[in-house]
Amino acid sequence: MAKPTDIQQERARTRIKQMIATRPPGRTKGKEKLRIGKLLGYKGKDSNIIRSVDRIITTDRKSPSARNLRNKEQVKKIDRSFRNRVRNQTITGDDFETDITPYVKPVLVKSDFQDPKFDVWLPGAIAAIGKKIFGKRRGVIRGEYVSYSGSAFTLEGVYPINSLTGQFPLATTFGYLDNKEDLYHIWNKRMRTLFESRPIDGKSSTFVTKAIFSKGSITDEDKEDLIDNDFSFGNVGLDMGYYVKKGEQK
Repeated sequence: MAKPTDIQQERARTRIKQMIATRPPGRTKGKEKLRIGKLLGYKGKDSNIIRSVDRIITTDRKSPSARNLRNKEQVKKIDRSFRNRVRNQTITGDDFETDITPYVKPVLVKSDFQDPKFDVWLPGAIAAIGKKIFGKRRGVIRGEYVSYSGSAFTLEGVYPINSLTGQFPLATTFGYLDNKEDLYHIWNKRMRTLFESRPIDGKSSTFVTKAIFSKGSITDEDKEDLIDNDFSFGNVGLDMGYYVKKGEQK
C-alpha cells in the first residue's frame, strides 16, 4: 500500500492534534488518543495504543521514538474523522483575527517571572477562546503594548509585538496544551523573552521592566505623557489569528 507524502503526514498529524484539542466534553485526552489509535488500526493494551499516537504527533520529528503513518489509508481515516468532527464547526478561512486582550493579564512586571510557572493568561482563557482550529495557515499573536523601564517603571512608549520572534515557531492550534508549538505556550515564552533579554529600542542598557497590554490599564497621567511624546495608544492590546500577507505579521 502506498506511503503518505510528507505533506500528507504533516496534515494528518495536525488534524490529530486538532481533534484532541476539540474532543467532546467529558472525554479525556487519553480516551481521544485511544479512539484515534484504534481508528488507525493499532491493537494491544490501551497504554501502548496511546503511546503510539503520541509518537505520531510528537513535535520532535528527529526523536528516535517519532513515528509516521504507515499508509494512505490511515491518512484517509484521519481526514474522514476530522471532517466529521468539524462538520458543524466554523474553520477559519484565509483571513482570521480575534481580540484576545480580555484573556491575558493586562499588566506584567519583570518580577512576575521569578516564578517559573507564572502564566500570562487569565484563568479560563482556553475555554473562552474556544480551542480555535486554524485552517490553511498557522496562528499568530500580535499587537501593541506600553513599555516601561527601570525599577521606577519609567514610561518609554508604545511598541509593536508579535509571536514571530527568534526560535519561536508558529502554532497549529490554541487549545492543545501538550503541543510545544501551541500559541498558549509560545506566548508565555514570548513574554519571558520580552522581560529577560529584549532591550527597548535596541538600547543595550534599557530593558523592559513593566508592560501594559490593555488600554483600560493605562493611567490618565501616562496617557497624557504618551500623547505629549507623540505616541498613540489606541491600538494597545492583542489579536490572535493569521494573515494572508506575510508583511501583515510584522
